[in-house]
Amino acid sequence: MCDTAHQFGIPVVGHCRNAISTRDAAIAGFDMILHATYMDDEALKAVVDRKVPLVPTFTFQANLADFGAAIGSDENLREVFRAEITESVGPCARPLTPAYRSRPAARAASV
Repeated sequence: MCDTAHQFGIPVVGHCRNAISTRDAAIAGFDMILHATYMDDEALKAVVDRKVPLVPTFTFQANLADFGAAIGSDENLREVFRAEITESVGPCARPLTPAYRSRPAARAASV
């Protein structure tokens, strides 16, 4: 798919959340990957080796975590997004949101 798109000058962008889809998109030749929230070492290596730009889109997670109650979002889901921010960017999350609890808190909440 990527080769064909590139033959026509069309960039390929993937909406990838887990490690497998992120790794596979990088290996396939995607030009950009959105989210890549749950990368493991293998996915990270594929992205770095191929110099694929990532667009983490943390504002979605931050907005849902901070304001989700106003639209009726489940607290467990909001906690998952808080944990994603902490796990994904750690100290860099401070400009986006208040400091959040870690993924173990989400696991303890049976999420």
